[in-house]
Amino acid sequence: MNPDDENASVAERLGEALDRLRQDGGAAGVLSALAAAKGPHPEHPAIPVGVALTTRVVEALAVLGEDLPLWSLTRGAVSTGPGDPSPDPAQGHLWGLSRIPGLRPSDGAGGTIDLPAALDSVTVAQLTRVLASAEGEDEFAVRPSGRHVRRLLRAPWPVPEPDAAPADGTVLVTGAGATAGRAAALALADAGHHHFLLLVPEAETESETVPAATAAADALRSELEARGAIVRLHAADPSDRTALAAALADTGDETPLSVVLHTGGGAALRHLHELTLDIQLTGFVVFADFVALTGSDPGSWQAAVEASGGRNREHVRVRGQTRPVCSALQTLR
Repeated sequence: MNPDDENASVAERLGEALDRLRQDGGAAGVLSALAAAKGPHPEHPAIPVGVALTTRVVEALAVLGEDLPLWSLTRGAVSTGPGDPSPDPAQGHLWGLSRIPGLRPSDGAGGTIDLPAALDSVTVAQLTRVLASAEGEDEFAVRPSGRHVRRLLRAPWPVPEPDAAPADGTVLVTGAGATAGRAAALALADAGHHHFLLLVPEAETESETVPAATAAADALRSELEARGAIVRLHAADPSDRTALAAALADTGDETPLSVVLHTGGGAALRHLHELTLDIQLTGFVVFADFVALTGSDPGSWQAAVEASGGRNREHVRVRGQTRPVCSALQTLR
């Protein structure tokens, strides 16, 4: 398959393959390894080609009227703990795609299975067990140690030291126009932070949202300055690594970067992490839509984008970094 294949062609080939399987005894489902395709979509670079190809399969199954479970395989997209790094968090887009309930068959079967970078006979046997009986689960990380499933656990709320004072550094806000970014920035200003760097869209960006975002950033600057803070605005797209690096350099030596408040997508998050590896941060907060956790909106493709951000946040944690990374979930609707 190629990302530019016509939908009708993909459906025809998939239908022929399913017909051959039925002649030999039947088809219980579809197992896709298309996540292994590397690079961006040739016409839509923000979309990984593996996600685009998997979407073609989903569409083909719908055209054919096939009510079959689709299991997507990834390799190293998630981590099961500190001793299990995720070398390819970019494949996390597929985990978000599989959370959209509208893409599932009527019985809800199917999902995503992550495999380790190196396969052995034990891992293959564990994969076979998952495909034979998922037992109601839809997200697995198959490792030689066993089958791991996704669970949400309560995390303890961090309690600051009684006499701890905020570092006299700069707070970077990548989504100054976002509700969550504004609220967090004002809370930090009330807590004693005095220096803020707000990223705003570049003026030449062709988007109807640019004026509104810039106006929101100006309003936030006024609110922060009313609290006694020193605020600078920098025009940069955080998904542009070069532009982001220039923005980070704008913090200066006297007030180095100390806190990151990020409300953007996964690509910008990856750049932020890599460009601040040598900086001692006191906080790295990433805001995400609640759909990234649940995939609760059947029509929302935002789940794929947000889940990719989740995979990047896990990637930050398991690379041996001691920085305090926090994900804050919000509902945008």
